Amino acid sequence: MSRTDAWEDVRTRRQPVRKSWEEREISAAKKRRRQVAAMSEDEIQIAVIAHLEACAKPGVAWGHFANGGKRSKVEAARFKAMGVVAGMPDLPIFTGGITRMIEIKTEVGVLSGVQHDAHTWLREAGIEVVTCYGLDACLRQLAAWGVLRGTVSA
Repeated sequence: MSRTDAWEDVRTRRQPVRKSWEEREISAAKKRRRQVAAMSEDEIQIAVIAHLEACAKPGVAWGHFANGGKRSKVEAARFKAMGVVAGMPDLPIFTGGITRMIEIKTEVGVLSGVQHDAHTWLREAGIEVVTCYGLDACLRQLAAWGVLRGTVSA
């Protein structure tokens, strides 16, 4: 094969199609599934809250949207009328007039379509939303945002 033929082959080679967010999320989840989730999402969130209570800088606030769980149709309709939005991130962090939000997943968790849509909606409103897979990722994100005073030694 001549140099010209090789160049022509490179130029005409089909470029891979970019994966949608769902395909990327599923692909990443398959890689993570090789691991076993050491903690549930609830256990991770409880540990994150305990870390915040011990190490948050003054002026940092946080909370939780109690959107999860099973509800009756009547209760679900009432909550929706009151403004509950499905897919909201698990943990909002408020500091210095800035709102940031963490979606907590286990190491093998998958972001749902409803969660992706809600996170996109929040980002369009200027809110930083991050999905963290596991406790370590959550604590690294809090440290990166500068909301922690220090670390708790074991």
